[in-house]
Amino acid sequence: MKLIRQAPFLRVILPYVLGISLVQILPEALAARIVVISMIVLLGGVCLIYRKSRYYQWLFGIFLQMILFSLGALSIILAEKNDLVSNSVLFKSQEGHFIAQIVAEPEEKEKTIKCEVKVLSFIIPKKKSLPEQARAIIYLQKDSQSKSLEYGDQIFCKNKFQRIRNSGNPGAFDYAAYCTRQGIYYSAYLRNDEWHHSNHKVSSVGKTLNQAQKTCRGILKKNIADSSVSGMAEALLIGYRKNIDDELWDSYSRTGLAHIIAISGMHMAIFYVGLQRLLMLISFFASKKRLSVILALLGMWMFAILTGLPPSVLRAAVMFTFIGIGACQKREINIFNNLCASAFCLLLWNPNWLFDIGFQLSYLAVLSLVIFYAPIYQRLSTSNKWVNFPLQLISGTLAAQVLTWPLCLYYFHQFPLLFIFSNLIAVPWTTFILYLEIVAVLLSPVQVIASSLGGMIQWLILKLNMVIQFIAQGEWVIWHTGEMYKTELFCWYFLFFMIGIFWKYRNKWAMGGILTVGLCISVISLIKQWVTLHQSQLVIINDHSNPMLCSVEGQQIKYLLPKVKDNRSEKYVFHPCKMYYHLKKERQVLLPNNKYAQMLIWKGKRILRLKQSGFKCDRTLDVDYLILSRDYKGNIHHLKSNFKVTSIILESTLSDYKTRNWHDRLSSAGYQVFAMRWQGAYYF
Repeated sequence: MKLIRQAPFLRVILPYVLGISLVQILPEALAARIVVISMIVLLGGVCLIYRKSRYYQWLFGIFLQMILFSLGALSIILAEKNDLVSNSVLFKSQEGHFIAQIVAEPEEKEKTIKCEVKVLSFIIPKKKSLPEQARAIIYLQKDSQSKSLEYGDQIFCKNKFQRIRNSGNPGAFDYAAYCTRQGIYYSAYLRNDEWHHSNHKVSSVGKTLNQAQKTCRGILKKNIADSSVSGMAEALLIGYRKNIDDELWDSYSRTGLAHIIAISGMHMAIFYVGLQRLLMLISFFASKKRLSVILALLGMWMFAILTGLPPSVLRAAVMFTFIGIGACQKREINIFNNLCASAFCLLLWNPNWLFDIGFQLSYLAVLSLVIFYAPIYQRLSTSNKWVNFPLQLISGTLAAQVLTWPLCLYYFHQFPLLFIFSNLIAVPWTTFILYLEIVAVLLSPVQVIASSLGGMIQWLILKLNMVIQFIAQGEWVIWHTGEMYKTELFCWYFLFFMIGIFWKYRNKWAMGGILTVGLCISVISLIKQWVTLHQSQLVIINDHSNPMLCSVEGQQIKYLLPKVKDNRSEKYVFHPCKMYYHLKKERQVLLPNNKYAQMLIWKGKRILRLKQSGFKCDRTLDVDYLILSRDYKGNIHHLKSNFKVTSIILESTLSDYKTRNWHDRLSSAGYQVFAMRWQGAYYF
């Protein structure tokens, strides 16, 4: 109760978050009913309050909680409705053309240029131009024209939009849900002759910010000779990660340092705290703490704007603004209240941020620091101030991990074991580099100084990368845990809550809760182990370039088709699959390599994969599933005359045109068709 009195915004944020979560967890119809019931309760509360009931104060509290709960539910419903494409029929029809404006820096891929766009209007033959304000992603065939595109450019394109879908592979990242949270539902691939650059120039705040960001990147590239190092410098200063080598990014992730490259709360804290302390060294500001805090906040916001204000930076800037406002107050301000207030304001602006991984990790990390830093440091600190500095870093690193590690295991299924050691080296190192970069950008007109600072930055980053890549070499530096259940995640956080209650109040009921939750976690672990040991699954992996049929038995996966060695497939397809099924062994058990077809019997089901159209039978072959591969050139007559089958699976290796053609013809002929290119991986 004392915490609630000191942090009144806690009573505001909890029902609001509960309302948002309820709409996402429950089916839409049930969530709508609950919102309606809440409204009825609200009306009843109004009536009782109006009658001056003797329970006025108690009822008024419930009344306010119901208002906040309903507000949270309605905010997420309205946000999703506003994100829905107003002319979805036009997107699906693939009719006519559209005009779009690029709203993010184009990203160069291996064979395409990826552009996030805002569709401004559709142009349909024999119809007037239809306005639209939906966001989408388009992939342009790479050439000199597509490489020249910039933020804010307008393009005229053929309508080839398709709904964004997931691969459906085991353990794969839910890309469709991620895009939906960003208000993006459709994507398109366009060849060179299917679009052209419009000469219409647009001026906007976003384009100005993007130009400022490009200027900073240009200064860094000019003064840092090594392109790989300048890419790292861009990431540290303004969060531009597109020029970082994948292998280097993987090394930082494996050592628990991804937060250093991905600009976030740590960078905002470095800038805000550093600027405030610098101001406090000046005698004029030494006695005017409030003014120094305000100027530090203004400087932090200028830095945030320079990065282009991505969601992670915006959230961190708002959070530190509330913390700074609290520091300006003469009376003692509860940090929990400031955190709750900043979170409430951000979720009012965009309730979808509640489900953003960065939002969850940012607030949990700060909350964890507030709760655990002081107790940990008190137990580690010594009378030697030189020893205390590394101990402060260790305490901060440990404190930040207490509440974030279960969420990391839930989302990423791995945890870096050397995070204390790597952060002890990298955090002060990158802090110094960041300050040097800021000075280099500010003094860029003085070329001699800028070049000298650029050489120093390059040397520091090269040495840091060398150390981090050395640490990340061993397989043992990271702990792979496999898939974590939502129930298990909830139990861990409830366990932390009960431990906190027992630590604070020495309550026997809290100890009972700790033992009960600990038992639940143990039971869940045993259930997971039993499920893993007895699992049996046959799946066709959805990979456009590498057809793969896999059999999972216990903790072993068998590849029934030749596995092509491809780093992309290994990282994004097979590694998540191994984590999802908790696999420890893998081996190839190839199907007989017949020229025309491959047969497999799985739990009494006959599965035939057709490779070529030369396959013929003396009599009709009875099969349960027929898989059509990319190389099959036959027709429906060939299928009907040789096979008795009801279910046909179209591999994802077929082109979109062939998939659509086969799907339409087979469906018309009465077959049950599963198109992996559209519907994802197939599970038998």
